[in-house]
Amino acid sequence: MFKNILPEDKKYLSEGYENYYKKYYINEGHFMDTTVLFDNVKNTIDNFKKQGFYMAVASSKPKRILDRMVSHFNLSRQEVSYL
Repeated sequence: MFKNILPEDKKYLSEGYENYYKKYYINEGHFMDTTVLFDNVKNTIDNFKKQGFYMAVASSKPKRILDRMVSHFNLSRQEVSYL
C-alpha cells in the first residue's frame, strides 16, 4: 500500500512505514481503536439472513484482523463470509 501512494522519491520509506503500521495497528491491536459498526448494521445483517440472503465481508484488511473484528462485534462466522 505504501509503495503505491508514496511519490517515487519517497518509495524507499515504504518498508519502514509498513513495519510501523504492522506493529502498531496489528500486533499491538490498535485496529479497534476507532472501528465501529454503522448504526443498525447488526439488525440489518440479522434481517437479511432471515430472508435468506448470503452475506459477505469485502475488505482490504488482513483476514486475521477481520476474524477478530467479527468476534469483537459478535458477528458469527455463520452470518458472514469473506471476499
